[in-house]
Amino acid sequence: MQRRNLVKAALVKEIEAVRLSISLLESELWKAGRPKKIGWRSGYELAAQKPRLANWRARLRTIRR
Repeated sequence: MQRRNLVKAALVKEIEAVRLSISLLESELWKAGRPKKIGWRSGYELAAQKPRLANWRARLRTIRR
């Protein structure tokens, strides 16, 4: 049980890090004055982070069961 709680805590920490990364990338795009036009670097990173967040959330759901 303790191991499961440690894994859950690590997953929650990773999810928060990915959320922060997405938020910072979106903020960077907004400040650049291009909320709909995404630069290749930020757009690539943002596109990579969103599925990563979904993956971590799915893992967390399986552990909670």
